[in-house]
Amino acid sequence: MSAINRIPYDWPNRQISRSITVGDLTWHVQISGKGPVILLLHGTGSSTHSWGELTPLLNQEAQVLSVDLPGHAFTLGASVDSLRLEQIASNLIALISELKMPWPT
Repeated sequence: MSAINRIPYDWPNRQISRSITVGDLTWHVQISGKGPVILLLHGTGSSTHSWGELTPLLNQEAQVLSVDLPGHAFTLGASVDSLRLEQIASNLIALISELKMPWPT
């Protein structure tokens, strides 16, 4: 089952969800809006669900990228190594590059 098919129909902002594979990870991302990029990162044990009410407000003035970090919610393929902060940062750089987005502000 793909990451997108696993997302409940009542998940906040599900309509802007997409799945993208970069390396060993299949990321669940939500992208919306136009303008400077704002990257929203959730805390441990959370997900894009955290930004459900904020995303529609921000995307009126900016392009909003929110992700489920490795090991959380609908991002698949996380190994123990991919949960280290250094590796998370490296994987986020690879994701943003793959999406061909300007660097977040």
